[in-house]
Amino acid sequence: MLKTIYRTLIFAELFFFFSAPLFAQNVSDTFALDSYKVWHNSTEYTRTYVVNQRHPDANDDNPGTEDKPLLTINKAAQLVKPGERVLIYSGVYRETIRPLQGGLNDSKMISYESAPGEEVIIKGSRMLDTEWIQRRVKTDVIENTTLTYTWSRKT
Repeated sequence: MLKTIYRTLIFAELFFFFSAPLFAQNVSDTFALDSYKVWHNSTEYTRTYVVNQRHPDANDDNPGTEDKPLLTINKAAQLVKPGERVLIYSGVYRETIRPLQGGLNDSKMISYESAPGEEVIIKGSRMLDTEWIQRRVKTDVIENTTLTYTWSRKT
């Protein structure tokens, strides 16, 4: 009796293993990329906002020109409108970017571009420039004394 149950289980497992590809969803049959509207960029940009954190006069109160660039991409994202673009110079931009607007159609898009030959990196993290020191190590609070934890605080 156990042999019969065992054989039945093995047969069921093999059946499902080998027949799964037959019942798997065929992506090309059910997901048509042509159903999505694609915009081909034919925008003639009416204005370019410049972001350059390495420029000595960069400031988010600036108009965003080559001579007076913005400091952050997010500030440019607040100002840019459909049919305009943001040109970003090299640097690591540690900020959250929240665009107020999006493009309207293929002739009124918003573009965020790195300046030619420039490398732009956007990170949502921040660097902590502080010293942390260890105050004490506790081992007497838990039964297993091989585990330790530290209490630290900023000086």
